[in-house]
Amino acid sequence: MNIIDKCFKDNKGKVVIGQAPNLPLIVWGISRLSILFINSSNVSLISLIDKISFGSIIIWAGLELYSGVNLFRRAVGLIILIFSIQGRL
Repeated sequence: MNIIDKCFKDNKGKVVIGQAPNLPLIVWGISRLSILFINSSNVSLISLIDKISFGSIIIWAGLELYSGVNLFRRAVGLIILIFSIQGRL
């Protein structure tokens, strides 16, 4: 198995770049969208939803990094994890 196969194929030999979103990614998407519709004067609610969003994307990235089906998916998890944490600093 060469490096291209390891990057884009799973253990069954199927090319996998995208999959149906799992729960942490769905929670992240819904929470990010919901912030757009909340009155900006409700700072505590926006802060809570932002924390939920951050937690869910960190969980998703960790899951991809730990158990992604191929090296591409693991690299995406690592990149999202780095950028998410760097964005908070």
